[in-house]
Order: sequence, then structure tokens, then C-alpha cells
Amino acid sequence: MRQLSDDFDRHSKKAIRLFYAKYGRLGTFRLRSHEFSSEREEDYRLIKHYLNWFREITGMVRDIKTRKTSRLWELFKEGKQKSVDEHGNIGELIYLWGDETDICIRWPSWPRFNKDGSLYYGYPQNNDELLIAAREAVTDIVEDLFGSLVSLPIPERDRIVHPMATITIYPPGALAAAFLQWLFQEVSFMNLSICMAEDCDKPVPLPRKDYCSEKCRQRMKKRRQRMKKKESSSR
Repeated sequence: MRQLSDDFDRHSKKAIRLFYAKYGRLGTFRLRSHEFSSEREEDYRLIKHYLNWFREITGMVRDIKTRKTSRLWELFKEGKQKSVDEHGNIGELIYLWGDETDICIRWPSWPRFNKDGSLYYGYPQNNDELLIAAREAVTDIVEDLFGSLVSLPIPERDRIVHPMATITIYPPGALAAAFLQWLFQEVSFMNLSICMAEDCDKPVPLPRKDYCSEKCRQRMKKRRQRMKKKESSSR
């Protein structure tokens, strides 16, 4: 898809025709619905918009895995500016790319409470929270896409004692098919674990392991050192 997007940027008609001849129509779709374009001819501007959306998502996952936060901060700050009301409050949903009328990337902001008990919607305050929020935005897209696609269980008839079923997904076009392929290769490995530090139940953002932050890692390291010193002195 990245190559096709570059071909559209360069107006390389020959490369675009070869793609369509090999993979068929892209097949645009709407998230959170079962609406798919069935037009034989596809609008150039709409296709380019969808390709930019796909590029944005893959870039987000790449930044999450490598903990590069500068571009993610830009996305979230732009989304926050679009979502702030006249009272300075951000909304329940922050649109990082696009808006509610079109295909988009959105983030369900975190509900938090003030000291007086009133509810407000929070925003990432540091890099670790930013990476977790970005992952939630990607997860939101994955859930919406799977809710839009047609999938059917196909039973394995040769297994009699413990029959199993294979879920077959029917993408409406090359774009959804490419998204699914990318999803199973890249996003399926983004499952987060819970911090191993005592008294901490925060998720561990990629690519960290075991601990959600350097603070928790150092805290547990010092605790182990104290315990080791105590055991040595008691002998």
C-alpha cells in the first residue's frame, strides 16, 4: 500500500494500472458500519485519502514499537485542539486524523475525576501515557474494522472428537485485505502486559518489558538490593 500511495503521488498511471490488474479494486469502506463501495470506478481523491489513512496508522504502530513520540505528540495535540469546547474541556472522543464524518483515527479519552468528584476527560501527560493512548487508538480502529467485515466460521469436518472452526474473513477489496495482512503481521504482537512492580497495575508500553516505567524498574531494583543486603546481614 505504501508503494501504491507513492505511485499516486507521482501520478504513475502504469504502476497503478498494474496494481489494479493484479489485486483488483481497492474497495473503500466505512468503519463501524457494513457500508462498502460497489462502484466499478473509484474516485482518485477518495482513494488517496484512504491510502493516507493507512499510511498514518502504520506509522503510528511503527512509532509505538520504537518509542518515537515526537510525531505521536503532534497527532494528539492537533486532535486536542480540534476537540476542545468553548469552556476549555476536551471531548470524550479526540479525532487525531480525519473526523466523525469520514474515515478517521480517533482516541477515546480517559475519564478522570477532579478532587471535588466531578468527571473530566484526561489527556496523556507523559511519553508512557502517550504510547498507551496511541495503542488504544490503533485498537479502536482494529475493533471497528472487524465489526465492519463479513466473517464466517468454517468447521473442520475431518475432526470428529474435538471439531474446530476456522474463521474466514471476506475483505471487500485490496485495501481491507492489505490492512488485515498488516494487522496480523504487526499489530497482533502489541498485546500489553501489566507492570510487575508491587503496588502498580499500569500496562507496560512497547517496547518496554516487565515494568511500565523507569521509575518502577528502579524502585524494584532498589527493593531487591535492600532484601539481598538484609539477607546477607542476617547470616
